[in-house]
Amino acid sequence: MKKYDLNKIFVEGKSDKLFIDFLLKSFFEIEDSKIVIDVKGKDKLIDQPLLSDIKRKEEKAKNIIIFDTDSKKINGGRKQRIEELNSIETKLDSKFEIYLLPFDDEREGILEDLLSIV
Repeated sequence: MKKYDLNKIFVEGKSDKLFIDFLLKSFFEIEDSKIVIDVKGKDKLIDQPLLSDIKRKEEKAKNIIIFDTDSKKINGGRKQRIEELNSIETKLDSKFEIYLLPFDDEREGILEDLLSIV
């Protein structure tokens, strides 16, 4: 099994965490509740102590961000979300791998949009 202990996946909420935990277990046989971190809303990512953890930075641990794109109507959209996450990345002097749901492209939406087409 691959070593993944310091790498973390940050998600916006409880349903996102449940979904990613399920994928990790089903497809990678990884069952570890400490990998996926529910930040309790996109605006609270900057407050996550794991993103400032010195040991994680020295070990070059991955910070995978899986957030909803949301809608431009509610101050969202792909461009807006990327800009916000890049700003947090710079402020925390961290490196992010960013993936936006539901499709990681120009379409807007949330995790539930992805699940509704399955």
